[in-house]
Amino acid sequence: MIGLATFLAFVAVGSVPVLIYLIDVIAAMKAPSTTLFYISSLLTAITFLTIGFIKGKVGKQSPLREATITLLLGAVASGLAYFAGEILATWLGVQL
Repeated sequence: MIGLATFLAFVAVGSVPVLIYLIDVIAAMKAPSTTLFYISSLLTAITFLTIGFIKGKVGKQSPLREATITLLLGAVASGLAYFAGEILATWLGVQL
């Protein structure tokens, strides 16, 4: 049961960055890609802050400190993923 709850939470939170893109496609809004990126980034940042805040409350730590740490870790992880994708695309000769 804990595994299922963890999986569902992972899917729900992991879908936040692509949610705005999905809405754009379904609603046929055809928003500029930079706008979608900024909205996606904002929603993801809010999600990281919320997770960190809850983590702080549950763990009886400073919610603001935990929210900040979680946001920073998420930013570092996304930056590393972006650069890894760039390196892999270059290595494979794919132009994005």
